[in-house]
Amino acid sequence: MVLILGATAGTPARASDTVVIGGTGMGLALAEKITELVASEGAEFNYEVLPSIGSSGGLRALGDGAVDLAISGRRLKQNEEAAHLTDRACLVTPLLFASERSTPGGISTENLPAIYSDASRTWQDGTPLKVILRARSGSEMPYLASKVPGLKEAFEDAYTRPGIAIGVTDQVNAEMATIIEGSFAIVTLLQIKSEKLRLNALTLDGVEPSAQAAANGTYPFPIKVCFVSGPNEDPGVIAFLDSLRSERGREIVRELGAVLVE
Repeated sequence: MVLILGATAGTPARASDTVVIGGTGMGLALAEKITELVASEGAEFNYEVLPSIGSSGGLRALGDGAVDLAISGRRLKQNEEAAHLTDRACLVTPLLFASERSTPGGISTENLPAIYSDASRTWQDGTPLKVILRARSGSEMPYLASKVPGLKEAFEDAYTRPGIAIGVTDQVNAEMATIIEGSFAIVTLLQIKSEKLRLNALTLDGVEPSAQAAANGTYPFPIKVCFVSGPNEDPGVIAFLDSLRSERGREIVRELGAVLVE
């Protein structure tokens, strides 16, 4: 049984007879798919997939015992490892740029800073290009800034722009990207495919973002998403991880734009 809750404030409450999963929004739909796979294999566990509470929120809730399995889009910090939190299964997916436009075309890595620092940029047909930023607390923009010279400063310029759109969660970001004409958003292929978003990816330096391209290094911005457990694993957590690593689980991951890595 998969329960999808409405938005919650603060640390979520935990039902004692339910395996609770929470963390970064980009992995929620995949988590739902795997709980369905567990059920199809005859295991009788109850699962509750929370709305997005972010990587840090999920890991904090795991450490507090409020969730049983966290989904994280960043490396574990030293204090989290000291608390015996462990990456149990990780996958790689492209972190890409997408738009609601049907044929957004492509961009080059070297032009990314200019796209974010120039508020007057347009698409080829003259439609204003509307960048959507991510929350400062997220991992996506620091990751990209570490990869592209000048992008950190360009992001900071964009943050100061009046009326700039900011996707505070993966789901809010995706909704904005879908409804804002001329949108230019940062999103993962995993989220696009697993949530069946009406968004189209741009090629980057001529490379189409795909699970294989992210895994083999052809695409320059692969991002790792991990399922993290604590020192004491519930049988339902073990069943979830076993199904994720199974042949069918790996197929589901590939179908959703990612590759499971060891």
